[in-house]
Amino acid sequence: MGPDDDRTPDRSSRLAFVGVGFAVISFWFDGHTVTKGLRPLHALANSVHVIAGAVWVGGVVTMAAVLWLRHRRHRRHRQTMALDMVVRFSTVAGAALGAVVVAGLLMAVSILDSVGELTSTEWGQTFLSAAAAAGTAMLIGAYNHFRLMPALESDPNDEALHQSVRSTVTAEAIILAFVVVVTAWLVAAAS
Repeated sequence: MGPDDDRTPDRSSRLAFVGVGFAVISFWFDGHTVTKGLRPLHALANSVHVIAGAVWVGGVVTMAAVLWLRHRRHRRHRQTMALDMVVRFSTVAGAALGAVVVAGLLMAVSILDSVGELTSTEWGQTFLSAAAAAGTAMLIGAYNHFRLMPALESDPNDEALHQSVRSTVTAEAIILAFVVVVTAWLVAAAS
C-alpha cells in the first residue's frame, strides 16, 4: 500500500453492504425462524447470529490465508504485520463470539421443546456436535490470544512460534468451516 492507495468506500462498497443486508434479512423468511418461537425475536437473534458468525468465521479464514501467504513469501516484516492483524482481530472476534453464543442459545431455546431433545433427537445431537466444535475453535482462539501472542511479543523472531500461530489459526478455520456446514444442516432440518 502506498500513499496513492485509496481505501475509502465507494458506490460498489455501499452496494455490497446493501446486498449483505438483504442476505441477512432473507433468513427472516425461511427456515426455523418461520416455524419456531416468537418470530420477531427469533429473526433478530438469527440476524445477529449470522452477522457475528460471518465476522468470526470470515476473519479467521482470512487470517489463516494471510498468515500462510506471508509465510511463503519469507518476508519477516510481512509476517510480523500479519501477526499484528491477528492481535487486532482478537478483540473483534471476542465481541463476535459473544454475540454468536448468546444469539445461538436464544434460537436453540426457542427451537427445542425440552432440554432432553438435545440428546434424544438427531437435531439435538447434531446441535451439540456443532456447539462442541465451535467451543473447540473458541479454545484455540483463546490459546492464540493468551498464550502464543504474548510469547511472540517476547520473542518476535521465533519461527516455531510463528508456525504455531499459523497452525492454530488454520485449525480454527477448518473447525469453523465444519460448524458452518453442520449449521446449514441444522437450519434445513428445523424447517
